[in-house]
Amino acid sequence: MFQIFDMTRRDVTMTVFPAFGRVGFAWIAGSILYGIPHVLANFEPKEVLRLIATERVTIFNLVPTMAAMLLPPRHPQRATSVPSGPSYSRRQPAGKHP
Repeated sequence: MFQIFDMTRRDVTMTVFPAFGRVGFAWIAGSILYGIPHVLANFEPKEVLRLIATERVTIFNLVPTMAAMLLPPRHPQRATSVPSGPSYSRRQPAGKHP
């Protein structure tokens, strides 16, 4: 697996998947087997970004939803507030609008 990615001991890998699962275990075991530094972390977006920078992570694995959570929000005003819109619990029956 690591040979396919052309990894060397200069790389630093990171896993945010549980160590008891097959993906998390494979990356941890592969790092140990090839002597590659490895960072194991829970997925908290801010902490993951901090670790990538401080530990100089070069390769990590994520599912698309996790990757999207690491990107800056496309609409910053929406990221900090609850979207506004009609409240469906207060809808009036058809024909009975005030």
